[in-house]
Amino acid sequence: LGGLAEVVQHERNGLLFRAGDPSALRAAIERLAGDPSLVARLLPTPPSSIAASYPTVRALYCER
Repeated sequence: LGGLAEVVQHERNGLLFRAGDPSALRAAIERLAGDPSLVARLLPTPPSSIAASYPTVRALYCER
């Protein structure tokens, strides 16, 4: 929903399914539950822009 389809890349960093389709959601959950290697492959990683700016953001946060 919204911008999620722009952030989540199907089978790269998540699974996409049709909104409002409980059977599609169920299929995605069952697939994750039955395939630990898929779960490991889909673990989120921060986009490079966030990772690159982390030291700056952390420093600003620590100042407060």
